[in-house]
Amino acid sequence: MKGREPVILTFDCGTQSMRGLLFDRAGNIIDKEKVTFNPPYFSRNAGWAEQEPDFYFNVLCEASQALKMRNPEAWEDVIAVTVTTLRDSFINLDKEGRPLRPVFLWLDQRTAECKKPLPAFERLCFGAVGMTDTALSSRKASRSNWIRENEPEIWEKT
Repeated sequence: MKGREPVILTFDCGTQSMRGLLFDRAGNIIDKEKVTFNPPYFSRNAGWAEQEPDFYFNVLCEASQALKMRNPEAWEDVIAVTVTTLRDSFINLDKEGRPLRPVFLWLDQRTAECKKPLPAFERLCFGAVGMTDTALSSRKASRSNWIRENEPEIWEKT
């Protein structure tokens, strides 16, 4: 890298695609690679949106390799890597860090039933600040609660 400019490698993982970008010190794009997801997710039931965990790693590698092949010198000058990812996506891992099930994507619409009521103290606290409906809605939208109710064997290993 002697005498050359440092390069930043950035990955932006969205709902529809993964983008890899190389930037120079001034923030100018040196090169970019976009890998479109086809399909972006699978749905085993109406309202569900999931993806296999390795899918994102594989497309990140695909974008990386394309950038590296087109920019071998710049690739040697990479001093940092940044990653932005899908918001509100959820994956269960075991104690060794291995995925236990597909990723819940942000647009997944399933909800937990939450038949067991919140403890009295929590109901009192949420009621006192006018947040009961918000707390109950968030509780039902929680991926953890859905898994606890519908995939207890996965929750136990998480």
